[in-house]
This record gives sequence, structure tokens and C-alpha cells, in this order.
Amino acid sequence: MWINLLGQYRWHSPLLHPDFALMMSRCRPDTRIIIGVDFDGRRAFLPVHIRPGLVCRPIGAAFSDLHDLVAEDSCALSIADLLHGVGLKSYRFFAGLSGHGLTEAQASHFDARLHEGCAFEQLRVSNAKNFKKFGRLARKLAREIGDVELCVEDADTMCFQQMLEWKQVQFADSGRHDVLEPEWAKKLMELGHAASDSEISGRLITLRANGHLLAAEFGLFGAGVFHPWIAAYNTEYSRYSPGILLMYHLFSNMPDNGIWRYDLGRSDAGYKSTFANVFFPTYRGLLGANGDQVDRSIMGRMSNMSGLAGKVGRRWEQIVLCEISRKDQIKGLLRAAGKMF
Repeated sequence: MWINLLGQYRWHSPLLHPDFALMMSRCRPDTRIIIGVDFDGRRAFLPVHIRPGLVCRPIGAAFSDLHDLVAEDSCALSIADLLHGVGLKSYRFFAGLSGHGLTEAQASHFDARLHEGCAFEQLRVSNAKNFKKFGRLARKLAREIGDVELCVEDADTMCFQQMLEWKQVQFADSGRHDVLEPEWAKKLMELGHAASDSEISGRLITLRANGHLLAAEFGLFGAGVFHPWIAAYNTEYSRYSPGILLMYHLFSNMPDNGIWRYDLGRSDAGYKSTFANVFFPTYRGLLGANGDQVDRSIMGRMSNMSGLAGKVGRRWEQIVLCEISRKDQIKGLLRAAGKMF
């Protein structure tokens, strides 16, 4: 039933699929699926991670850039109802498809949908200056390095590991929290890369020139939708902007590669507005089992502030999403403080 319900969601994502919840259950012992049935027999599903203090967070945080209650049409149950039914106190979400009564602190979600007339040519024309630059870089790369090859289903394990290593170096250099460091995150990447008998599976996309690996990205794929998790590139070729060229080559042939939607996520990175042709809101907030929607935590209030306070609050939120134990959370905060100050 859960799988059938996904068809009613306009912004279908492999992150909403029950197989993703199953994958997460093999990585994190705090994974649970809350199932509710209203008086008319209509069902609702909420996959979560239950944390200390009877609070819960979306399944797959911090890789779940889309999450929500999956319910039958007109189901009378709310998230608060499900929390109350199983004795949980609150649900904190950061990229919900539904606001659940919250109208503030929403962010734009970027999408590239190249189907039903939304052709790459239209995207290229609307961002002519950038795409001319990408074309020049692509020709320069081919001329100076050699033939360029894009692989949308790369099974090379060495390339996969190389991408993860590049990304962790990038995290260290930038001072951002390393979301690949926790053991559960490493296992999730491995399970996703090995998945082949599921409706969703991990997909590694690589860009090579003359046999040299330049850039790679990895994420979940299902029903024509690709949701990238990790993207990294070889810094020796940074003058060619290999990460951008991977997307340029991929987007120019998305329908031919069986991808009709590329989920660009929530951040405001400049390249996203260049490649996106659809925008929609996502919501963040806290929902209590008693119907309370006020985030009274210090860090929760700080995350919506500007300046240094907001930066600290958002960094702490990222750390808490990744690290399961309090010891690792404090360790991550101290590391972040060393980079900020």
C-alpha cells in the first residue's frame, strides 16, 4: 500500500519509498516506522529515527532532503496523532513537503525536470551565458585532456571509494561537518551502492576524460528520479570545473539515460538556480504530540537567526542529524568551533 500511495505525491522521491526505510533499518538501530489507521481505515506511515528523550527525526537524516507523512488521501491522522499514539513527544523536521500548519522558515527546493516538453534546450536558452561558458569548458577539456565520457551507472568500486575520499577531504578543508564519518553513514553508502534488486538503488555517475576520473556523484535512483547524496571532483582538474561539467553532460542527455527528474535539493548554491527549472517550498519546524509547534530549544531558535548565532545553530543541527551518541555530537561541535573561531 505504501508504494501505491507514492503516486499521489507530486514531488515523488526515492527518499519516500519504503525500501529506503528498510535500507536505513540495516544501518541504524533507532529506525522505526510509525503506522496509524483512522476510524475509516485509512492508513498513514511515518518513518523516523527515535532519539533520546522520546523525540524523533526524519528517516535518513542527514541525507533525507525530502521527507513527510505518507498517508492515504483524506486520512484524518496527523503527525501529532501518530506521535501521541506511540508515546513520543515531538518530531523535528527540516525538509518537509507539507507545512503541517507551519508557514515560516520555509526554503526553496530546486528541481530539474526534463520531460514532457521541459527539454534541455529550454534550460540552455534561459541560462544562455552560463551554458555558453560550460560549452567552452567542455571543448577545452576534450581538446587538452582527451575524449570525455559520462557514465550514468558506473559499477567501478574503486571510483566509488575515490569519490568518498575526495568528499571527506573537502569536508576537512571546508570545516563543514563530515557526514560520511559515522559508521551508519558509511554502511548506508555501501548498501546503496550494492543495491540492485530493489525498486530504488544507488547510482554512481562519473565523468572521465581520456580515462582519467574527473568527477563523480552518488545518490538514490528510482522511477526515473535521481536524488544525489555525494558529489566530489579531482582537484587536479579544477580549472575545468569538472563537477559542473558532469552535470552539464548529464542534463544534456537526461531523458536518454532514463532520468526525468534530478533533485537538486535545498541549499542556495549558485549552480542550482542555473540548472533548475522547477522550484517548490519545503518546511522546517517542530511538531509536538500535544499539537505544540513552538521550538523552545536554544539551538532550534538560533538556527533561524542570522549571523554567527544562526551559523552555530545550523551547524549543531547538522551534527545532531549525523551523530547518534552525545559523545560524538560534542566532539563534532568542538571541531566546528575550532574552525569557526
